Amino acid sequence: MKYSGGFIKPTIIVGAIDGTLPEFIVPPQALQFFSDILRQMVKREPMVLFAQKYELTTLEAAAFLNVSRPFVIKEINEGKLQCRLVNSHRRIEFQELVRYQVEQKKRSEETLKNIRNFSDEMGEEL
Repeated sequence: MKYSGGFIKPTIIVGAIDGTLPEFIVPPQALQFFSDILRQMVKREPMVLFAQKYELTTLEAAAFLNVSRPFVIKEINEGKLQCRLVNSHRRIEFQELVRYQVEQKKRSEETLKNIRNFSDEMGEEL
């Protein structure tokens, strides 16, 4: 990293065969991205890269969420999962699937918390 004018400018210096050192200025968001990827690699966590506006079919969305295709269609029809139509085919943005997945996880955690509270009130242990 270089210090210039009060700000740290992240740069990557790559050695070349002829001895010159080209510099690449890297935005801070890219460094965070590389950091996240390296952390996942160290933990041996699986990772998948998608384009920001990547769209999936209902079958692909079902596989990602580990549910059935009819369930995905039901969630779309109930307005819980947003999609767009391409002719008669539904397309779901990857970001929408991630949003839905996070929302479902929160809902599951809240339900489990309510069950625990109810169990405590009844004097039972789970």
